[in-house]
Amino acid sequence: MKKIILSLILIAVCSGVYAEKTDVIKSKKDDLPPILGGVVRSVKWFHKKNLPFEDSEEFIGDVSYKNPYYEVKADWALSDRLKNTFFARKNVWGKKIWKDGSVSEVSGDSAQYNRNTQTAQMLPQEGGFVKIKHSEPAHGIWRSLSRKVTFDEKEQQIDLMGDVQIKSEQNNALADKISYYYQSNSFEFSGDPAIWGTYKDYNFAVTGKHAKADNFFNKIEVKEKVTGWIKNTKGTIDDAIKMSKP
Repeated sequence: MKKIILSLILIAVCSGVYAEKTDVIKSKKDDLPPILGGVVRSVKWFHKKNLPFEDSEEFIGDVSYKNPYYEVKADWALSDRLKNTFFARKNVWGKKIWKDGSVSEVSGDSAQYNRNTQTAQMLPQEGGFVKIKHSEPAHGIWRSLSRKVTFDEKEQQIDLMGDVQIKSEQNNALADKISYYYQSNSFEFSGDPAIWGTYKDYNFAVTGKHAKADNFFNKIEVKEKVTGWIKNTKGTIDDAIKMSKP
C-alpha cells in the first residue's frame, strides 16, 4: 500500500494549516510541511494568538486543498501551533495519486495529526465507518471499512479497528483489528478473523485466531483453531477440506 493511509490522513488533517486571508487563501510556504505547498481555500479564516496560551488558525466552510498529487476537502479545520496538532472535522475526504497511477481515497468525520509524536487518527460519524478505497493498475481495487484508523509514522504501522472489513475484487476479510506494516507490505489480522475468496480455480474460506496476508491476499497464513474449506470452481470435483487443528 506504499504508505497509503498514512499519507492520506496526513493530507486530510494538515490541508488547512496556514493562511493569510479568507475565501482564497495563499499559504505561508516557509511554514508548511513538505507534503503541502499549494492553495488552501475556505469561506472563513480566523487567527487567534495570545502567547503563551494560544496560537491557532481556524478554517470554516468548504475547506479544500488541491495539487497534482493530492486533493482534500473538509467542512472545518484547525491548526493548534502550540500543541503542534492539526484537526479536521465533518466530511473529511482525501485523495492521493501515486507515481505508478494508483489512486487512494479515504473519508471520515474527523481526523487529527500530532507532528511531535508523528501519530494520527481518523474517526467516522457515530455508528458509521472510516472508508478507504485503493486502486492499483496491476492488481485492481480493494476497499476497507472500520470504526477507527490510527497510524504511527515512527513505527511504520497502521491499525484499522472495530468491525473491520476489507474487500478486493476476489477476496474478503473480517476481523476485530487489522494492522498494516509498511516494511513487509503485509496485513496482520486479530480477533477471530475470517478470510474467503477465489484463488486460481478454487474458492476458499478460512478462520482462526490470528492471520497474516500480503497486500492483495496472494499469500495467507492462519494460526490457532484453524478451520476452512477449498472447492474446485469447475464444478467437477468438490475438494472440501477441513483444516481443523487441536
